[in-house]
Amino acid sequence: TVTDLNIPTIAAFNGFAVGFGLEIALAADIRLATSECYFMFPEAKRGLLHTNGVLWLLPRLIGLAASKEMLLSGSKFDSNYALNCGLVNSVYPANELMKNAKLRAKELAGNSNASIELIKENLNRTYSMSLDEMLEAETKGFLSMLQTKDFQEGIVSFLDKRPPNFKTKKRA
Repeated sequence: TVTDLNIPTIAAFNGFAVGFGLEIALAADIRLATSECYFMFPEAKRGLLHTNGVLWLLPRLIGLAASKEMLLSGSKFDSNYALNCGLVNSVYPANELMKNAKLRAKELAGNSNASIELIKENLNRTYSMSLDEMLEAETKGFLSMLQTKDFQEGIVSFLDKRPPNFKTKKRA
């Protein structure tokens, strides 16, 4: 699934987001929208049940109360509501959406792939772990990162006052 990818994912909404596209985009790491966007989960109005993990993903993104409001009402809601409840991370004018999506992608692509992979792996497990288990996973991951070329490059680039040039494709 999209949530299992070890690379950052970005969904960009431009227009009316309903059905499969909206459902799949819930699994993206970052969601951007235009100020003209509208969102809708119409299943309750059509005698259907949500699919593609909506009932698992949406509450984790925006909380149970806002999820119930959206899913039980089946109503249309705008990008301001989506931003305020946490469904989208940012809202842009339509003519700036793709430019900002590409800038965000470029920013993420400049980060350490090994770090991104570990961050996503642990974030995806966060609701199934206790705090003690997460602390252990973080410590283990941190210690493993100290052994990578990405860590070495991160330190050298910081000292050299330049952006890092990570080359690692996967964790060692």
